[in-house]
Formats: sequence, structure tokens, C-alpha cells
Amino acid sequence: GSTTTTAATFGFSPAGAVLGVGEVITLTVEVAGVQDLGGFQFDLNYDPSVVKIEGMGLGNFLGSTGRNPGLLGPQIDHASGKAIMGGYSYAPPKTPGARGTGAVAWVRLRKVGAGTSQLTLNQTMLVNTQAQLQPSSGTTGLVAPRIAQVHLPLILKSFSP
Repeated sequence: GSTTTTAATFGFSPAGAVLGVGEVITLTVEVAGVQDLGGFQFDLNYDPSVVKIEGMGLGNFLGSTGRNPGLLGPQIDHASGKAIMGGYSYAPPKTPGARGTGAVAWVRLRKVGAGTSQLTLNQTMLVNTQAQLQPSSGTTGLVAPRIAQVHLPLILKSFSP
């Protein structure tokens, strides 16, 4: 039979925040509408004069079905305002991947300058549990990746007097 795949989407929770300089917020990167999640990757672009990434890590969604999750990266380039992060998972055969909506990652940001920064998730990729993602090979040459493109801006505003 034929199967139709609806593209999953990436997004932030909360979707926006107002911070004063020096304040810290932890955002969740969520994926919605996914089926049989085996791994993911995204690039996070931001304005390094306004925010600084202090940490990134895996959310609980990737391992929520009993799969063993692993972290790829993060590689954070403060100069250019870009962070690359991913996750993979492994498990005994027939252990399904997560489905639905959940947190795949978290990002801790500090507001370091005045103004507003837009955060965008680019080069987003999801793979299912058959992709045989190997930590050593990064995300090249994956079998049947499920691509999800998204540009959901997150606005970090500063208070105006």
C-alpha cells in the first residue's frame, strides 16, 4: 500500500520571551507530528551580539520509548551565531521510536546585549529508526531521512523604558 507522510515541524517552547540583559532562559526545541523518531539534527542561528548560548542538551522525547539516546555535538560558534546539534538513538530490534510531539532538545540562552534576536532553526532533519544512524558518520548518507523545514522565529525582546 501507499503511505503518505506529513512533514513534521520543529519549534520553540516558549515561542517568545522578553529578557533583560544578563537574564537567562532555557528554551525547549520541540518536534511535532513525528513518527518513529530515531534521530534528529538542526542548526540554530542567532544574533551573537544579543544572546549567547550557555548550554544545549537532549530533551526526553528521543528516549521516551526505551531507546538509548545519544548526543551529537553541540558545536557552538559564538562568533557567527550558529549552533549545530543532533541526537541519535539505538535499541534492540522492534523498539519503536517516539511519535507525536515532544522535546528533542533544550537550549540555555543569556541575553548579553540590547536589542532583539531572532532565533531560527535551519537544516532541520529527522530520521526514523531504520536509518541506522551511527555516531561516527554524523548525519551523512542516512537511509530515508525525513526532512522537516521550518523557520519559526523566536523573538527575544528587551524592555523599553
